[in-house]
Amino acid sequence: MKILKTVEKFPGGLMVGPLLIAAVIHTWAPGIVEIGGPTTALFSSAGTMCLAGLLLFIIGSQLPVRQVGAVLKRHGTLLVIKLAAAFAVGMLLMHNFGAKGFFGISTMAFVSVLSSNNPGVFLALTKIYGDEIDHAAFGLWNVACMPTIPLLILGAASGAAFDYMALIALLVPFLLGILLGNLDADIRKLMAPGSMIMLPFLGFCFGISVDLVTAFRSGLQGLVLTLIFYFISVIPSFFTDRWILRRPGYGSIATCCVAGLAIGAPAQIAQAVPEHAPYLQTATAQIALVMILTTVITPFLTRFAAGRFGTASSGAKSHRAVKNAPSIS
Repeated sequence: MKILKTVEKFPGGLMVGPLLIAAVIHTWAPGIVEIGGPTTALFSSAGTMCLAGLLLFIIGSQLPVRQVGAVLKRHGTLLVIKLAAAFAVGMLLMHNFGAKGFFGISTMAFVSVLSSNNPGVFLALTKIYGDEIDHAAFGLWNVACMPTIPLLILGAASGAAFDYMALIALLVPFLLGILLGNLDADIRKLMAPGSMIMLPFLGFCFGISVDLVTAFRSGLQGLVLTLIFYFISVIPSFFTDRWILRRPGYGSIATCCVAGLAIGAPAQIAQAVPEHAPYLQTATAQIALVMILTTVITPFLTRFAAGRFGTASSGAKSHRAVKNAPSIS
């Protein structure tokens, strides 16, 4: 059976596939992995942060120091634009509507979606259209997609004290990975296959808390949230990429996809900021639907942008690369 090859036909499939399988299991056989021991530790939400920390360490080990400046200039700028938009929306909604949000979409759901990106999909797309700087930015976008980010944004928007330790805890595994990977090339080589191995397990951990029935019952709100996500995320990022960074624009589109990690954000937010707790279940369901929709839509938008405005290459070579690029549908 060609299970892996089938999964890999879809960008980010190594995470999304197990996530959806876990969601199916949780929907119709909830608690099946809650039998204790290594099964619960590996296949339930109990091991999520451990797996996330390991993934950050592995990704950091693959980032050469010489590329840090170029990565920060290109993708750091896009990340600042994205997080600034999420913070502005969070502040606006909390000031005018409170934690409830509007149209049945909580402020927690808005911020979790707008601050999210899917580094797995990003990497798959930049492997086709990007260059080594885009590939190196995989680690940066991985850090940015952690559930701690929307927690920090909403904590500030709700008037809570800024949790610096949460940010430090997020960065320590990544920075340690960068240090060791650059000190010893053998460590970088050892860790190289690790990220691909970790993604299916991390995806499963996040999917095991998703109820598909609830997700699709919130279909209208999920669709509206998807449209708002693209409007707020794509427009400022794309024009920043084109006008300020003088890039083709494919990179900014590739970052506009919601990760499975975002599904875990409401639980952390509800625990840390209790006023958001009543909207935990609906926010989780809406984010799950947005994640599924953007995983399908973003690759097509990126391919369109690459075909219309070019790739990391130039001239006739660029046009041939886009024309002959393998299908990602």
